[in-house]
Amino acid sequence: MKNYIAAEYIKGKRSFSHFFFMWFPLMVVLICIPFSQFMYFDINFFVPLIYNWWPTLFLPIGLAVLGYQSIQREKETHTQNYYYLLNQNMFWKTKLITLATYSLTANILIALLTIILEFIMYDSSNIIITNVLLASLVLWITTLFIIPLSILLAQLTTPILSIIVNLFGIVTGIFTAVGNHWYISPWGWSLRLITPIIKTNPNGTLLQENDPLNSTSIVYPGLGLALLIFIILYISVPLILSRTRESE
Repeated sequence: MKNYIAAEYIKGKRSFSHFFFMWFPLMVVLICIPFSQFMYFDINFFVPLIYNWWPTLFLPIGLAVLGYQSIQREKETHTQNYYYLLNQNMFWKTKLITLATYSLTANILIALLTIILEFIMYDSSNIIITNVLLASLVLWITTLFIIPLSILLAQLTTPILSIIVNLFGIVTGIFTAVGNHWYISPWGWSLRLITPIIKTNPNGTLLQENDPLNSTSIVYPGLGLALLIFIILYISVPLILSRTRESE
């Protein structure tokens, strides 16, 4: 698998794959600094804004585009004609592992940038570190399912359809995240589970202490559900795509 991962990394050079995990977090952080200061007139909104915008838009869209580009790149270079020469199950699993690593790197980077800037802009009493790290870990786990789903849709249909489906999912996730049936849309899991951790409502406002959403009781069940869905997709998607190619 080491050679497969190296090949995926080389194919992703000078593409959105590298832009995503390096520059997307930096861009989000730089946007949230002036917004917290000049739109909300309170620099203490910096962290809530980051952990609202990142899971609401930038992270899921970034992952959807990663999946789109990974398949589109294969189609444009016609390398899919040579899949039969490879261990296809390993080939597809490598794609999932590589993109999951990009996502982990991006979430780590945005957490580190957030913590560093907290020390620069916040009073010492307002700095939160553990919650930021936990929120980033939760965001990584709860959005992993987007990667195999996007790969599956892009390969079996057209790459652009994976973007459309994810956009629709993001919209539904925003509306379901605050309700009792938050689990209906997987795209809303990330927003819902970090709410009691980062103390920010899915709509970007600060969470009140007596708010019903301020309960960590759903965090572990939600993480378990997210991991279960990803494991199912991680196992099934490579098998489906391998057999689809063999039947052509």
